[in-house]
Amino acid sequence: MEDKEHRLPAALFLDRDGVINHDPGDYTCRPEDWHLLDGITDVMKAYQRAGYRLVVVTNQGGIGLGRYSLEVLNLIHERMNQALAQRDLVLDGIYACPHHPRIEPCLCRKPAPLLIQKALHRWNLDPKQSLMIGDRSRDVEAAQNAGVPGYLVPVNADLRRLEGPWQSLLKALCLVALCLGSMVDFVQAQNLVAQVFLDPRCPATQSAIPALQRSQEKWAEQVHWIAVFSDSSLSEQACLKYLLEHNLAMALRRDPRANNLRVYRIPLQPWILLTNTRAVTLHQGPLLDAKTLPNDRQTWEKSLEEWLQKPEIRSNTLPTKASVRGHGCPVRKRP
Repeated sequence: MEDKEHRLPAALFLDRDGVINHDPGDYTCRPEDWHLLDGITDVMKAYQRAGYRLVVVTNQGGIGLGRYSLEVLNLIHERMNQALAQRDLVLDGIYACPHHPRIEPCLCRKPAPLLIQKALHRWNLDPKQSLMIGDRSRDVEAAQNAGVPGYLVPVNADLRRLEGPWQSLLKALCLVALCLGSMVDFVQAQNLVAQVFLDPRCPATQSAIPALQRSQEKWAEQVHWIAVFSDSSLSEQACLKYLLEHNLAMALRRDPRANNLRVYRIPLQPWILLTNTRAVTLHQGPLLDAKTLPNDRQTWEKSLEEWLQKPEIRSNTLPTKASVRGHGCPVRKRP
């Protein structure tokens, strides 16, 4: 976690069921029924690293209905905290309303803003700089009533595949971790796989080689590198010779799934595909050339920030799964 002096006066507010854990359509009444959703921890980690507090705000009307007790709710939250801790995440607060409107009217059940207001007051947070993510309209309404921007997502969604204000943070973390070496623990936790698509005939490939060499030197053990050549006429021996000549053979290893270098017809420009161990795409796009990756760290960070603000980058949606098909873009687009 960030030190308190480095925290922003803002928080990422999260609904629980359907956003952090799978919502079965009814109440989660037992700890063993609580299951973490894919992708949410990546979003939470991005905000935590950016200095936001992480606060869960949840309606638990099942307590008021007698479906489960407050003690069971605490056990469920203990299971949640343990699951998040395994991913280096610590919640700053959990605010739960135990009432059900049919049994006991209250002032804290969303869409009432009281729970969010309590957190804003406790840490003196700026509501306008904060964000609420929920899967029900009452989540967004509660946030707006507290002056916090609210974002509605589908129930049980993978936020890595949805456009939202979190995407720029996710992309920044992935690219910085890959190229700068400033987030070793993030890369190790993700166990990233970088597939680099090259074409020796392309002049842009030559300009990208120095940046690729610097990246592989920093991340040779933390990132599994795979070389993919777009020219299908090249033999495996020719591909290996090219890697050796450019000092890339040690880090750009063979594809462990096929045990040979993968060859596909793709665009001539150098291309990089960054995935995690589940083959979920974290970033894909043209491999940045040497001009975009200067040796000076401050200049690089400025260039990266400008690159991330490009409309075509900000509007990209993440594909559902990393998979290579014969022609065109190396990754199948989401239908």
